[in-house]
Amino acid sequence: MSETILSANISRKLALVLPIVLIFDGCIEPFDGKSTDYENSLVVEAAIHDTPGPYQVLLSRSRPFGTSSSLPQTGASVCVTTPEGVCYPFTEVAPGKYLSDSAEWRGQPGTTYKLEIDVNGIHFESSEELLRSTPAIDSVYYELEERYTDAEEVLSGIALFVDTHDENNSTKFYKWTSIESWEIKVEFPIDYNLWTCYDSDTSKIIQIATTRGLSKNVVSRHELNYVSTEGFRLGSYYSLLVKQSAIDQKAYSYWSEIKQSTEMAGSLFDIQHYPIRGNIHNTSDAEEVVLGYFEVLSIQDKRIFISRRDVKDLNFPRPSCYSVWDGPPSDPRFLPRRCTDCTYHGGSLKKPNFWPN
Repeated sequence: MSETILSANISRKLALVLPIVLIFDGCIEPFDGKSTDYENSLVVEAAIHDTPGPYQVLLSRSRPFGTSSSLPQTGASVCVTTPEGVCYPFTEVAPGKYLSDSAEWRGQPGTTYKLEIDVNGIHFESSEELLRSTPAIDSVYYELEERYTDAEEVLSGIALFVDTHDENNSTKFYKWTSIESWEIKVEFPIDYNLWTCYDSDTSKIIQIATTRGLSKNVVSRHELNYVSTEGFRLGSYYSLLVKQSAIDQKAYSYWSEIKQSTEMAGSLFDIQHYPIRGNIHNTSDAEEVVLGYFEVLSIQDKRIFISRRDVKDLNFPRPSCYSVWDGPPSDPRFLPRRCTDCTYHGGSLKKPNFWPN
C-alpha cells in the first residue's frame, strides 16, 4: 500500500495554525480576510503518484485555534478525473478516509489530473495538475556530527543528506519524504523471541529545494534528517527510505509557506494570521477557505542502511538497564519490562520485508 505524502501532524497544522502568508514569486494570492477564525473549513490531504496504489484522500473540518484534533468529513463523494472525462472514484473506508481501487489504475507521467469532491451538495475541485517525471536520486549518505541542544548539551549522531541533479534541466523544484526504520534490541531479553522489534516513522519535516538561479541544476548536500545516539535508532540497525518528487513552482511556493508557518508555530504573538490557500476551491464560492493541496507526483526512491558498527565512533550513552557499579544483573527476571521485552517500546516483532537477514 502506498503511503500518503502528507502526515497527520501536517494536517493538523494546516487546519489549526493560521500563519502569516509569504508571497513567493506571486504564485499564490494571500486571503485578504479580517477574521482569524476559520473554524469548519474543509481540510484536504490528497496525493496520487506513479507507484502502485491504493491512493488516499483524507477529508476533515478545521477546529478552533488551539484545538488538538480535527473532525473527519464523512459522506463525501471523491473522484480523480482526467481531461478525457475518466473518473477514478474513491471509497470511504473509515470516517474521513477515502481510498482508490488499487487494481484499477495508477498515475501516469505526462497526464493531467484533477481532484473533485462533493460534500452535501457543494462541489470542490482542484486545479488541473500535471504528473511530472522525476529525475533519479544520485545518492543518500550520512556524516558523523555533534550538535548542541537548546540546553547547550552535546548530542552525538549523524546528519543524512541527499544529492540529485536533472541533466535535462526540466526540474527546478524538488520535494522529499523520508521514512525511518530501525531495530529495537533490549539489553537483557528473558525470551529470545522478545529480543528484537522493529519500528518506523515518517518525517514530519517539510523537505523542499530549488535550483532556480543556480548555474547548474544540481542539489548537493540537502540535509534530510539528524539522528542522535539517544534512543534506539542507531543502537543496532537503522534505515532511511528517501522518496523524491519533481514539483512545480506553485507547489513549491505553497510548501514554502507551510514550512515557514510550522517553523514559526508557538511564536505568533504579533503576527497577523491568514490561512494558506492551496490548489482546491469551492466552485460556487471562490471566497470560501479550503485548506490543503492535491499533489500529483512521480516518485524516485533510494534506501540507505546503517549498522551500529558503521557509527561505532559516535558517543553512545551507557545502556539504561546496566548498573555502573554492579555490572549486569545476576537475574534479569527481576528487571523492569523495558529491559527485557522489546514490545514494551512500541515496536513490532514482525521483521520488514526489506530488512537484511
